[in-house]
Amino acid sequence: MADYSSNAYWKGRSREQTDIEWHCAYKTLHAVLVPHISKERCSVLVCGSGASTFPEELYDGGVNDVMVVDFNEEALEELRARNASGRSGLRIEQADIGNGLELSSREVGFDLVIDKGTIDCILSQSGGFPRAVNALQAMYSYMKDRMDLFRSVYWHEVKVQVVRPPAVQDLVSGKHSEECLEDVPESAALCYEPGMSFVYSLVK
Repeated sequence: MADYSSNAYWKGRSREQTDIEWHCAYKTLHAVLVPHISKERCSVLVCGSGASTFPEELYDGGVNDVMVVDFNEEALEELRARNASGRSGLRIEQADIGNGLELSSREVGFDLVIDKGTIDCILSQSGGFPRAVNALQAMYSYMKDRMDLFRSVYWHEVKVQVVRPPAVQDLVSGKHSEECLEDVPESAALCYEPGMSFVYSLVK
């Protein structure tokens, strides 16, 4: 099994492929994000997006204050290179959120925090639970009084959705097929299928 918590693993992925979008693309989650990003002067913290175009698409969708945090410096260099001459409100910072998070360029909170699988990657390592707790506490510390977090964690108000991947037979046959977002009741969220990603909208 791949060590998703390893910086070396993601460095290898960055060298092999740029613009990595390994799950939950922006266009898949757009309908979920709209209610959260439609407010004027919305600020967003994106954790663990690597070289994904997700932050750029979020920015182009109208959010002009986006902070990206990831521990893979090579992926962030790719992101910086793509945005060297534009998107001035897209800021990029290298940090291992599993060790906590102290942003050098911002002191106030964010309206929305999006976790692009960071906690899942941290939990894939042996003894990852304390680091996952650190990461969640760091995300919480940068929340405004009324803000939203996309993450899988116990909360008092939870909406559960799943991102269903393309069918294996479509991938094998070469048929064009995309991941899709589906609503599910909380009780059905336990009926896990291999390859599915869960999206939790959590309100503070």
